[in-house]
Amino acid sequence: MRRSGGAAARTAWFLVCLAPTALSQYSGFTFDTELDVFFAQESGDFFGQAVKLCGDIAAVSSPGGPSSSSGRVSMYRDEGEDIYEPETLLISLSGFGRTLDVHCNDLFESVAVNDNSSVVRIYQSNPSISQWSLSGTITEGIGRGTYGDGLFLDEGLLFIGEPLGDDGGKVDVFVFQDSVWSLTKSHGPISINGELTRDFGRSLAHDPDSVLTIVGAPGTNSSEGAVLTFFGAPTFFSFSNVVYPTPGLGAVRFGEDVATSEGLVAIAAPGEGGYVFMGALAGGALSVLYRINNPEVSNFAVAVALDEGVLVVASPLVSDEGVGGAIVYLVDENEASLLEFLLFPGQGLRSDFGSSLAVFQSTVLVGASQIAGEDTGDAFVFRGVESTSPTPQEDPSAAPSAFPSPAFSSSPTFSVPTFIVTGCELQNPFNQADDRFAEHIEICDDHVVVAAPGVTGGDGGGSGAVAIFRNRTEGLAFGEPEGEAD
Repeated sequence: MRRSGGAAARTAWFLVCLAPTALSQYSGFTFDTELDVFFAQESGDFFGQAVKLCGDIAAVSSPGGPSSSSGRVSMYRDEGEDIYEPETLLISLSGFGRTLDVHCNDLFESVAVNDNSSVVRIYQSNPSISQWSLSGTITEGIGRGTYGDGLFLDEGLLFIGEPLGDDGGKVDVFVFQDSVWSLTKSHGPISINGELTRDFGRSLAHDPDSVLTIVGAPGTNSSEGAVLTFFGAPTFFSFSNVVYPTPGLGAVRFGEDVATSEGLVAIAAPGEGGYVFMGALAGGALSVLYRINNPEVSNFAVAVALDEGVLVVASPLVSDEGVGGAIVYLVDENEASLLEFLLFPGQGLRSDFGSSLAVFQSTVLVGASQIAGEDTGDAFVFRGVESTSPTPQEDPSAAPSAFPSPAFSSSPTFSVPTFIVTGCELQNPFNQADDRFAEHIEICDDHVVVAAPGVTGGDGGGSGAVAIFRNRTEGLAFGEPEGEAD
């Protein structure tokens, strides 16, 4: 493995799955896939503060601490026999790599990176050359340090959110044409019924099929929240419509998080009781279809993840008492059906389980990283396997006793095909107290990246580390069904 920039890297081979009996609270934990794991520490502070994964490349940032004068982003690439080779983007500015996003295809790879001075830089690489070069520097932020809190990079398009709380916020749209990134539109806070949208740009998603951009403004209407959509192609972007939570429901911070897949949109409203609203993109606008009520758990809808009809809702407690988890639903335009309550499968139960999550097709990642002190972080991968013999799902009151029976806005039929949840632990190779392992997790195809920005020491001389797992079962990506259940 070649190294650059003083990186300290080690490669190991792990069979990372726990024995099925250790995960017996779920049916059929027979996930027997073997994974490669590469783990690294780079010189610098807070390595792993942000991670993004696209195809065979992973971007990992080390933005440095408050007194640091430089930050770095390490670009890792799967080379087949060797797992990853880092290429380093180094800038002498504090906070470089605070947030980032990556887009890749067969011709070009791009990464967008911001810093504490409200500057966003875009780098590009040709996969056959594997050398990153600066393709644009964007300085449209107003200088409050939130420009780039929302970043979404698509093919030839870049969306940059700058949420400003009660002062509004904005979303800038850039298009890459003639080798130049040009500002096409700047959407500022919009006046609706005489009130400006607030905390505009807190969450951001883009659906390339409908050419709709979804922007959360959870501070609107005294923090009841709103979500706005914008329609456009690379040459124009215009306001389409705005949606609100159900009147009188008591929802708070509607639009704190949004996720979209195949024309469906999940909108989180995590305040107080917590709700998730499901919407659809059609006719150049967003419409709310129904809501998923809080199944009487604490901290419901802190975050949402959605892919191909699988919705994961985080409910971590992030405290020393109680039980946290993630709740998995199968969703379509008509209803949400409960698939599984995921609790911490290891020793005991952790209140911070669900503090990070990701979903790719039928595979769900859930992390527990936020309890400071003696605890190490943990991450688990779960896969739903569709049964060949569909049967109605049992009454959801049979879920683990830590969660009461869920309540929905409408009564789902639970007649979806049975899914058997299988899974394994992604073993923590660092195993340090307060290592924050799984604070950030990403999954794409047959790769998983797990960040541990709290790791200290090591050959790299700084803090923070990442573990990158690769599925080495031939022909089996993480998101593909493991096999049909009997």
